[in-house]
Amino acid sequence: MNSLLTGLKISLPTLMCFTLIVFNACLYSLIPFYRVPIPFVLSVIFYFGIFHPAVLNVVCVFCLGLLADLIGASPFGLNTFFYVLLFFVANLNRRFFLTLNFNDLWVSFCAVLASIFILWYLFFMLVGWTIVPFGPILFQYAFLVLTYPIMAWICGWINLKIGGL
Repeated sequence: MNSLLTGLKISLPTLMCFTLIVFNACLYSLIPFYRVPIPFVLSVIFYFGIFHPAVLNVVCVFCLGLLADLIGASPFGLNTFFYVLLFFVANLNRRFFLTLNFNDLWVSFCAVLASIFILWYLFFMLVGWTIVPFGPILFQYAFLVLTYPIMAWICGWINLKIGGL
């Protein structure tokens, strides 16, 4: 029973990401005015890439990216690439990020996310051979930046529950 509880605790970040991806896809397909899906999973990947990379590892992030590609409207492999890229950026700079206070970490998230979104925008235009309006991407970025404290608090609570292992 104890090992089952431990396994459930360890899988919480992955389950949270899975739920966010499916929830986002459901909202996008069921609500007609929900035209810009918000990838909240990026906040979770960034957080756990820094604070608990053993729990939400690169294999989980890769599989979550594949799931997002399968149920999303973007070109196949694009979400997977950027999820893994975000995880590696967060994980490789982990020592630096761990020294920051929350406000500085939030600013770092803004900078990393801006880089990811600019690359995503350029790749999407290259793959689709079309000019993509910049407004929806700017909305996604602003919404993710503004909701990062809430997502970080939820992830921190989950991290505390996992931390007792």
